[in-house]
Amino acid sequence: MASFDLSLAAARTGVARRVYLAAGAMVIAFLATIAIVIQFSTREADKFALDADMRSTSLEFDRMTQQAISEHSEIAFWNAAVEALAAKGGENMDFVQEQIADWMIDGLGYEWAFTVAPDGKAGVAVIGDQILRNPGKLSIVEANADLTSSARRHFEAKRVRAGKGFLIPAGNVDVVRGLQATAIRTWDGMPGIAIAQVIVPETEDFAIKDGEDTVFIAFKPLTRQAISELGHRLGLSAPDVVPFVPSELPISHIVLPNDGEAPELAFRWHPHAPRPAIIRAVAPIAIGLCALICAVLFYIVTRHGRALRALAESEERTRHMAPHDALTGLPNRHQFDQALEKLIGRSDPVAIICIDLDRFKEVNDTFGHHAGDAVLRAVAQRFQGRIGDRGIVARIGGDEFAVLADGSSDPIVVGHLAERIVEVLSRPFVIGGQAAEIGASVGITLTSDGEVDADALIQQVDVALYHAKEEGRGRHSFFDPSLTQKLLERRRLEADLRRACIREEFEVFFQPVLDTQSREFIGAEALVRWNSAERGMVSPAVFIPIAEELGLVNTIGSMVLDRACHEAVSWPDHLMVAVNVSPVQMMGGRLATDIAQVLHRTGLAPHRLEIEITETALVADDELALRSLEEVRALGVKISLDDFGTGYSSLSYLHRFPIDRIKIDGSFVNKLPTDAGSASIVRAIAQLGASLNMQVTAEGIETDDQYSFVAEQGCGHMQGFLFNKPVDARSAAKLFASGSSSRSAA
Repeated sequence: MASFDLSLAAARTGVARRVYLAAGAMVIAFLATIAIVIQFSTREADKFALDADMRSTSLEFDRMTQQAISEHSEIAFWNAAVEALAAKGGENMDFVQEQIADWMIDGLGYEWAFTVAPDGKAGVAVIGDQILRNPGKLSIVEANADLTSSARRHFEAKRVRAGKGFLIPAGNVDVVRGLQATAIRTWDGMPGIAIAQVIVPETEDFAIKDGEDTVFIAFKPLTRQAISELGHRLGLSAPDVVPFVPSELPISHIVLPNDGEAPELAFRWHPHAPRPAIIRAVAPIAIGLCALICAVLFYIVTRHGRALRALAESEERTRHMAPHDALTGLPNRHQFDQALEKLIGRSDPVAIICIDLDRFKEVNDTFGHHAGDAVLRAVAQRFQGRIGDRGIVARIGGDEFAVLADGSSDPIVVGHLAERIVEVLSRPFVIGGQAAEIGASVGITLTSDGEVDADALIQQVDVALYHAKEEGRGRHSFFDPSLTQKLLERRRLEADLRRACIREEFEVFFQPVLDTQSREFIGAEALVRWNSAERGMVSPAVFIPIAEELGLVNTIGSMVLDRACHEAVSWPDHLMVAVNVSPVQMMGGRLATDIAQVLHRTGLAPHRLEIEITETALVADDELALRSLEEVRALGVKISLDDFGTGYSSLSYLHRFPIDRIKIDGSFVNKLPTDAGSASIVRAIAQLGASLNMQVTAEGIETDDQYSFVAEQGCGHMQGFLFNKPVDARSAAKLFASGSSSRSAA
């Protein structure tokens, strides 16, 4: 028994020895780690201090350069300067005295300034208190010839033609800022900022003819006092400006800006290293902490091994929880929910912003899922750049993101943040050399107390998001209790619309189109109506956007096309029928095939069918749209561009796409003839159609005055309530059989 006890004791001693040795090794390793960490941290502190000095110095020189550019532009970007310094007939010496000699040289401290004519000769020069007119050869002119050339190149790159000359676009700040050629160089041993710019007018009253540009160059010295003050302001020791020779410069320097060809200069200083001070301050604390931590570590190792194992297991489980989204690297829904619960538990003000990407499905359908993944990663990067540390950004669904703003309850502040999110996501995403445009709809809910639970907040922000999408997308909406009922109504409407497609509750109405001169019918536009069993007649403006979101628009569009062609077969042979085609139908890649099948099935001649498209259908993917329209045109079917004049790119589409007819939007017609702007637009569109040999139809004719004005402008066709309202298929057949309209009958 004694032997067993001795063995057990020996075993325990051995275990204890191994435990103590392990603990000792851990202590030594810990101390070594602390030493390495301190060494690394102090070295990084030195590096950080140097980087900070370099950034602040670069920013300071940028600020001084921009200040000088702003002062220089007061003269170089001025109508009066164009007349006084750049116009033919010589310089205005009163202007030179007042603006250059008195204001710039004496007032702002510039050393010299001069102009360079298109022939490369100096026109006028102000050097100190001397004013020289046509001075001939000057060393300062020759020394700064590189800046003169750079300034002229900048002007030639950014100018736009205006009549027989050129201008810089008025009000375009970015363009104006890019005109200057700048360099920090020395003159008579003194460094300074040299700025050159072609003298341009600030308005479009003047134009500079090719080869008649005059360059204005000025030099603002950086005195020893100014450099010393800069170093004092930035906390730099022994600052100086010296020639840039890499092998002779210390690490603490920056290369100064230089747009010219003269030798570069550098700004140098003696770096201050915080390492010794950090070590002196931290060493006693680090030693004490090390002793304490080592003691605690020793205790844990010897007495709490089970707790360590449990901790390791817990850490392993935590790692396996995967709190981040694998694609974007953002926090996932689980981590977002945890953060929300934590904030609500503290009764902190909470703002939840939910973002749903608009038109993201079109990106996947058009460019592929790999492009969609790239867009999602780019969206995450833009979020991180915009939100920063002001909140938690998470990906909570396929194309849905959320922002949790801790401590934010001010609607104005949160609204501005939402506006910035919408703006930054509206910019195109360049993926694989192709531009993908999406946009975003944003829902917001706020709380300032802990009485609302997380589920209720999520429901509220979903309601707000849905309202933003319903209002037209690309905007934000705050939660309001009244929106809940609207959401329920929208859900019921979606369900009814799905049932309507199954029950075929849709009817096709026809609005006749008339020849302006003869007032005889040339055909009709097919218009879909939803005659709901529960809701009665529902406007297309209500259900068509919903059908596009639900993926039902192809079903409805195919039905309208089939019925319209079927009815048109019974009309007189000279009458055509026009059918609207949605952007979703256009981008599906089967438009021509579907039309061909309908024509074959109904027996309608292709030349009697006209499809109407809008600019929206052309914007999404112009190459796919062009290919689809060319296939339709090859069938013999005509193409009409509806709502012409409302888009910003309509004119370009007339040249690029096979368009047979342009339809003047009713928003212009309904203001005729009293509104001068609308009258001018209608007149211009009619003339444009005539010049391009395209038919022109005016929509929305409701009064005799509108009819007379449109007829006078040469619009060949028109439609509107003045002639006939949309009628059902049976009434349309009777109307066309009679061959008269309500207008002609009157």
